[in-house]
Amino acid sequence: MGDSLEQFVEWIDHTMKSAWKTHRRFNLACAMQPKAANNMPDLTTICEHICREFNPERIRIVQLDPRQDGRQAEGITEENVNALRQLGIEICSVDARRDASIEPNGFFVADFFDFT
Repeated sequence: MGDSLEQFVEWIDHTMKSAWKTHRRFNLACAMQPKAANNMPDLTTICEHICREFNPERIRIVQLDPRQDGRQAEGITEENVNALRQLGIEICSVDARRDASIEPNGFFVADFFDFT
C-alpha cells in the first residue's frame, strides 16, 4: 500500500478511459487523509494536482466528523478549507457516528448524485 500521487493520478486516468467507453460521465468517490501520509501529500496538494490534470467539473469533499466510531476526526484545518475554497472545491461535514440506536449517514453522499 502507499501509492504516490503520480500513481493515483495514473489510476484515475486509466479508470476514466475505461468508463468513457460506455458512459458519458465519470464520478469518483474515495477516502483520503487531510494530512500527508505514506507516499501521498496533503489533501490540498492532491486536489490542486487533480484540478490541473483533469479540470473536473467539480470536486466535493465530505469530511466525516465525528467518525463512525464517534471520535473526532483529524479534521481539515481552516487553512486547508481556505486553500480548497480558492480552488472552487465544495466542502461539508457529515456526522458518521454509528450505534444500534441511530441510522448512520453512510448513504448521504451516494444519494446526493443525480445521474439523470
